[in-house]
Amino acid sequence: MKKTKAILEQLEKQYGAVYDEASVKLIHEFDKFGPKSYLCEMFPPLSEEELAKIDKDFKHNFPEELKELYRITNGLNFFDKSLIIGGIPPYPGARRSGKSCTPLMAISFHPTPTTPKGRLYFASRRWTYEENIAFFMDCTNTDPIKPVYACHWNQDDPFYSWPSLDDFISSEFNRYMKAYSKGEYECDDICGILKSLRFNVVDIKNSKDIFK
Repeated sequence: MKKTKAILEQLEKQYGAVYDEASVKLIHEFDKFGPKSYLCEMFPPLSEEELAKIDKDFKHNFPEELKELYRITNGLNFFDKSLIIGGIPPYPGARRSGKSCTPLMAISFHPTPTTPKGRLYFASRRWTYEENIAFFMDCTNTDPIKPVYACHWNQDDPFYSWPSLDDFISSEFNRYMKAYSKGEYECDDICGILKSLRFNVVDIKNSKDIFK
């Protein structure tokens, strides 16, 4: 997870970080988009005992890279939850905070009746100009580094893939950062109360040059 670690370290170095009452690390608040909107949200990491329990309870081969990420942060949100990587709740203090990781099982509800067994849907994109997209790994694959696949919500056939979780996180983050730096986003405002970023990111399958 070298690329992911480098991104997170660079973000904290560039913007600094604050912690909420549940020890959630919050990096770079988007002031003009309303309160509690952040470029990056990181959650208290899992212990080795908690990771061992995941291995015991999971029916297939839980991805090693995802466990490595959970040693850093139990779930991860980028750009006001435009890109969400699920975590394993609950963790201490979650009920005392407005910030908590998206449960991995909430993303795992994506599968259809025809979805092959062993898929772990671990990430999704919230609001974009494209169709909602979910990301999964095939946990019947026993390789320690598993490819990540993208598919449209409630569809089984993947249309794009990355060689690893590290490549997926770094390339998707860079796509969103590129869109953010160019102003290719909007701010949804519902009655002046709920505000969120909506990105006009380039379609994945037509953006292979971005992933080089």
